[in-house]
Amino acid sequence: MLEVAMTLAILLLLLGAVLWAGGGKTLHEPHGSGIVEAIPGALEASLPPPPELTVLSYSIAYGLNDSPSTGLPPGPATVYDCLDAIIETIAASGADVVLLQEVDFASRRTYDIDQLHYIAEALGWGFVARVITWECRYLPYPFWPPWRHAGRLRAGQG
Repeated sequence: MLEVAMTLAILLLLLGAVLWAGGGKTLHEPHGSGIVEAIPGALEASLPPPPELTVLSYSIAYGLNDSPSTGLPPGPATVYDCLDAIIETIAASGADVVLLQEVDFASRRTYDIDQLHYIAEALGWGFVARVITWECRYLPYPFWPPWRHAGRLRAGQG
C-alpha cells in the first residue's frame, strides 16, 4: 500500500511540474504588448514624414547568433555583441520603419535583456510597439543537458 501511495505521489508531483512549466504565463506583468511605448530620453518633436518610406523586416533570431542549437550563450556580453551587429545592419539599411521578429523581452536565454528597448535606444527611435507571441515559464530546450535549457522566456515581435 505504501508503495502505491509513493508512486501516486511522485506521479502527482511530476504532473504538477509539467502543468506549471507548460502554463504559458509568467508572473511578469504585460509590458505594453501591442501598445506603442515611448523610449525614455528620445526626442519629443517628431520630424515630418518623408515622401517615401523604406521598410525593413528583420528576424533577429533572439540575438543568439548560432547559440539556440547549443543552449545558452556564454554570457550577456555575447548577446550584446550580437545585438550591436544587428544595430549596425539596421542603421546601414537606412530604413524608416523596422519590423523585428524573434525578439526577446525578458528571457533567461538572453539574460533578461529587453532587446527591443536596447535596439531602440541605440538607434535613437522615439517609439516602439511590441507583441508578445511566446511566453512560458520553462522551455526545456535543448533537451540535454538540463542546465542548457532555455528556461523562462518572453518573446515576440517589435
